[in-house]
Amino acid sequence: MARGKIVQHFIIPALFLITFQLSLAPFFVNSEADGQGEKSFRNWLIDQKLVAYEHVFHAVGCRSFEDCGEVDLTHRAFTDLFLEEQTQVKEGIAHLQNIPYLLQWLEGIGLKHCFHSLASKGYWNIEQLRLIAVSSAIDLRISPEDFNVLKNEAKRIQLVLKEENKDVNIWKKLIVQDKQVDENEGSFFYLIALLMIFVVSYLLLGNRNINNLWDKRNFLDPYKSKITWGWEDNQIVGRMENFKVEFFHGWGSVFEISSADEVLASIDVGSQSVPCQIEKCEDQNNAVRVSFTTRRSGIYKFYVKIHSKPISENPYKKEFLPGCIVPAKCNFVNHSSTIVVRQDELHALHLEVCDEYGNVCKERISKESIKEYAMKVTTLDSSPSEIDNPLWDVTVQDDNLISLFIKLYQPGCFKAVASYKDQQFANGEFNIIVLTEDAMAQVNKTVSKKNMDSYYEARLLEANSEKLRKPKKVFCYISPKQLTIKEFYLRIIPKRLHTFRVCPSTKFYFHGNGDSPEFTIDDSGQDPVTLACENRDILAATYTKFLLKNIGGSETFKTKQEYFYQEVSNKHKRNSRTIIHLNIDRYSILESSMKATKSFTTSDWCKKFEIKFLGEEGLDWGGLSREWFGIVCDSLFKSENELFKSFKDDAQGLVHPNADRPQHLSKLKYYEFAGKIVGKCLYESSLGPSYTQLVRARFSRSFLAQLIGLRVTYKYFETDDPELFMSKGKYILDNKIDADLGLTFSEEIYNDHGQVDKVVELKADGAGIPVTESNKIQYLNCLAEHKLSKCVEGELEAFTKGLNDLIPDSLLSMFDENELELLMCGTSSFDIADLRSHHIAAGWNGPDGSKTLDWFWTVVSGFTQEEMSRLLQFTTGCAQLSSGGFSQLKPNFQIVAVPAHNTLPTAHTCFNQLCLPTYDTIEKLQRSLVIAINEGSAGFSLV
Repeated sequence: MARGKIVQHFIIPALFLITFQLSLAPFFVNSEADGQGEKSFRNWLIDQKLVAYEHVFHAVGCRSFEDCGEVDLTHRAFTDLFLEEQTQVKEGIAHLQNIPYLLQWLEGIGLKHCFHSLASKGYWNIEQLRLIAVSSAIDLRISPEDFNVLKNEAKRIQLVLKEENKDVNIWKKLIVQDKQVDENEGSFFYLIALLMIFVVSYLLLGNRNINNLWDKRNFLDPYKSKITWGWEDNQIVGRMENFKVEFFHGWGSVFEISSADEVLASIDVGSQSVPCQIEKCEDQNNAVRVSFTTRRSGIYKFYVKIHSKPISENPYKKEFLPGCIVPAKCNFVNHSSTIVVRQDELHALHLEVCDEYGNVCKERISKESIKEYAMKVTTLDSSPSEIDNPLWDVTVQDDNLISLFIKLYQPGCFKAVASYKDQQFANGEFNIIVLTEDAMAQVNKTVSKKNMDSYYEARLLEANSEKLRKPKKVFCYISPKQLTIKEFYLRIIPKRLHTFRVCPSTKFYFHGNGDSPEFTIDDSGQDPVTLACENRDILAATYTKFLLKNIGGSETFKTKQEYFYQEVSNKHKRNSRTIIHLNIDRYSILESSMKATKSFTTSDWCKKFEIKFLGEEGLDWGGLSREWFGIVCDSLFKSENELFKSFKDDAQGLVHPNADRPQHLSKLKYYEFAGKIVGKCLYESSLGPSYTQLVRARFSRSFLAQLIGLRVTYKYFETDDPELFMSKGKYILDNKIDADLGLTFSEEIYNDHGQVDKVVELKADGAGIPVTESNKIQYLNCLAEHKLSKCVEGELEAFTKGLNDLIPDSLLSMFDENELELLMCGTSSFDIADLRSHHIAAGWNGPDGSKTLDWFWTVVSGFTQEEMSRLLQFTTGCAQLSSGGFSQLKPNFQIVAVPAHNTLPTAHTCFNQLCLPTYDTIEKLQRSLVIAINEGSAGFSLV
């Protein structure tokens, strides 16, 4: 037994070591070089002007002339080079790989000792030696005998190459064949010796001990792993991609992957992590396949580990390029719905071109691609006609913006539409006001002076929804804050007829050009007015300049948001930012919070709140105040707390002030406090990203519209009260209505027992006015005004009062209702971890079902927020979640297995149910799911 252990632990390893050394002996002999080898290799780098990349050659495996056969061009040192540098190094490696043939040839003729002398004179390959045959005055610093042999052999090379059409590969093949013959003869002894060692080992130890001794798992070498990429270089984003990782032992044989082997992979692009799926290859037991979805362009970094050890060269880098330009995703920066230009002057519009995922496309403009951009300019007459002679051009800026230059030769108001491949850009439709040089100077003078009112004579044609029989002479006064229309009695007594704020909601609509051009002003808060004015273009241009000045220079949300935060911060910069302590009872959050802030002034609301919950020891270093904001918003705005209500009886409904709230909440001070909380959140956000406080609420669109002074119309029913819209509004809109229907301008109010409690007239004597086809829109607007506005007039006024204590009304009016929600509540984001925690998976049995479900989570993890919205719309019928996320979705999000294979998914929105078939590959699942959520937007069965 002891003898067996000695043999096992000492003799056998010694035999293996001896055999291993003997088997490598030829390589050591062949690679033996004189002391000048390293120096000569560096001389070659200097000669080829590649010495700056010496570290790269070493990294990829080229350290001398003899070891340049296998070159690792995936090494980071090589991939980090610029493209031109990579090409230069590749050419050097190709040159370098010819040098071993020269060494072998010199060895064959007994002149290997002359290599360094030849190299010092620039002779690095066999073909260059032909020059020695025709040269007589070459100082190679070798003996005359060696030079004569070299010259004779060089002549023979010249003759052979001439006969073989100068194909150097002929000599390479001969040299390689000779070398293989020599190696085969020299290695025969080592092969016999190795075989004998194995036989003796088998007889001494037995088959079992041999297997243990050669346990392959002990020889896993992560650095011998091989990656095969499943795509070509310069791939475009948008697809499901994959790559294969093969594992090998230290001896080069395959390493079989099992469930016990922990293979990890992570993928990053910029600062963003890309979800991926790892699965064993069914057709190759030593390989795994890693799948992921590309959406963002840029350099992707791939990290792969096995047994916590990185493979080969981590990270690998691959670049994915943006897709084709999608005009619907392209926007003009510093956009304005109306631009003012001077006659005969080029005006530049800067366009950011993006693909369907929002990646900026770095497209190079050529003569051919310029033809794809178009700028169509038409008149604003009742019968529009296209302008024949606008001058425009396209160039590329250094910051990858496309600039469209346009020049118009005649003054007036025009409509422009910018497009690419006949598809309009996202904000590619706008008005152009063209002014003469004198008119432009007049506008600039008015805008540059503070508190200067300019006025222009006009004729009032239509007001209060009625066209005047005789136009009325009026004067239009324009200032930085408002546009006022006045008339004068006896030419000296002014009377204000209409006032419009200078804000984005006030729109100008132009009706042609001429000596007295007409235009309509509509602010969506009062009835529009139509006027005719000789100086219409100057008036409209002045209004546009004031507007852009008031909102930061652009109508884009980002610009308005930055300007808003700047103005709010400046307004309250004199207020001290000291700490103020609030003692709050968690179990009476609303009442205790109102009591703690009851005597607060505007200056107090601008201070930093430090929260102390009664009975708790926590110190507020920011976390408690954020928690307080969250639970206060829940107490105020959740429909179950009854201050606000939802017209839709589920967690997904939008909330609106509740006129029928219980008696203990009847006081309007609750709404004033709610307005101050929203104002406090907006003020905190203006101080910087680290102070951002979002309002946890999903307000109805009509409520947001009234906060910025917009008029409520029937269109808000579709989002705020979808049940009423579908049952009543849509029917009236889609059908012809006559008096026989019995519908009047009145609304019946029912009590809890289903009986008519009272009848509310929507307009004066409304009960006696029948609804007909001609006035049905007016009826729906009156109904919307009653249900969405007049019923909560007091609540809205109190909320606005509290909000305006901190945020001026003029700043809120910069936004529309959708932008205001984005400003207050932030973007709708979807947390995949939240979905995984609050979903139900049914019917996923067996390995195929488990695999499909894993693939689903991998695919969904790679979705953009827009694609997640579509998935939610497809499955639940609504594209947004309540503030509580997926936990408040009732019933829970369900992923149900169906007995189908490789077909499109289906959905049942009434059950929040996604019906998912099985698939052959993750790519097929991803493609089918994307098709389903994009085409089946209603969420019903899709086959």
